[in-house]
Amino acid sequence: MGKKKKVRAILFFIVGAGLFWFVYRDLELDELRDHLNRLKWWWIGVSVLLNLLSQLIKAFRWRMLITPLGYAPGMGNLFLSNLVLAFTNLIIPRGGNLPGWGW
Repeated sequence: MGKKKKVRAILFFIVGAGLFWFVYRDLELDELRDHLNRLKWWWIGVSVLLNLLSQLIKAFRWRMLITPLGYAPGMGNLFLSNLVLAFTNLIIPRGGNLPGWGW
């Protein structure tokens, strides 16, 4: 990793840590523990499973679209790439969309 990339990574880490501290500076750990204990974890599990099913269906769709072009990507690669794009969309809106696809 070049010096410029290291400086950029350190700068982004410092900014991220500062934002994290700013958002959570007034949070009491006991209060956080109480909130976590009151969560209905079953619904979170259902949500995660439905999201993974959605990403799997998208991977099948991508496979159907790419196969006629002469490529044979594996379902694992397609599934994981869909997950990466979904997480990118959480951080940067429309950041996980491929260029030229609905922009």
